[in-house]
Formats: sequence, structure tokens, C-alpha cells
Amino acid sequence: VTESEAVGDERIGHCQDWAATNINDYIRQYGGPPRAVIFFGHARRGREVWFTMQDLLYQYQIPVVYLHGNGHEFYVDNPIVEWPRFTEVQVDQGANARPVKVTVRGTTQQALNRPFVREDINQHIFGGLVKLDRRGGLYPDANINPKDDADGLRRWE
Repeated sequence: VTESEAVGDERIGHCQDWAATNINDYIRQYGGPPRAVIFFGHARRGREVWFTMQDLLYQYQIPVVYLHGNGHEFYVDNPIVEWPRFTEVQVDQGANARPVKVTVRGTTQQALNRPFVREDINQHIFGGLVKLDRRGGLYPDANINPKDDADGLRRWE
């Protein structure tokens, strides 16, 4: 059973309001934007919520990672030239790969003294604060053909 368009619009509106309210409340409470934002989206409707957040967060130029599974093939991109600290990550289809692991650097002195290190091509670091680990990438029997790009990132055809 699928939801009606009106119910979907109402749900997306609630999501947009919730996200914007929480960012604005954070800014008021702490006197500035968060160190980074990780935004998890899903399918076409998730992008609608993201666009609201993009308009709000762009002005701060903080690291933002937008994770989604719209196309089911892994890629990392910086699609907004004017916002180099914004990164879009599309994850692999669930049947083809493990869930990604996202780690956010803490604020203690101990955490700050231990920078994130990229240990292999399946790991990506964003703004020094967020580490994404594909945990080995695709399953061995995944039905996709990998190709290494010149930049060492693995793209999927």
C-alpha cells in the first residue's frame, strides 16, 4: 500500500520543518552552526527535505555529508562548486554491499589529538570530522563491475 500524494506531502513538510527547527535551535543555543552535518536521505522525496537543508546550511560553509541510496551504486562527489565542503555520497544497493559505517570525531582533547586516517580505498574522510567506511565495499558475488578511476576512487558502471 502506498501513501497518497497529500499524505506524502504532509510527511515531507513535517520532515522539512523538523530539520530546519533543529538546526536553527542549535544555532540559537550554541551561538553558531554545528561542526558538521550528516544528512541521510532516501529516494526522491528525501531529496526534497535535503533541498530545504541545503538552503539553510550553505551560508555556513560547514562540512556536510549527504548520504543516500537513490541510484544503488557507490560514488562520492562534490557537486556544488561554491560549497567545497559539501559532499554527496550515494551508497551501494543493500543486496550488493554491507551497510556503511559513519564515525564522527569527538570533541575531547583525546579525540582531537587522533586525526582520522584513510586506511584503504573503501574509506573517505570529510572535513576531518566525518569518516565513512564502506567496510570492504561490494560483496564478492555482487552483480556490478568495478572500475578504478584515475583519482583512486572506485566508481561503478
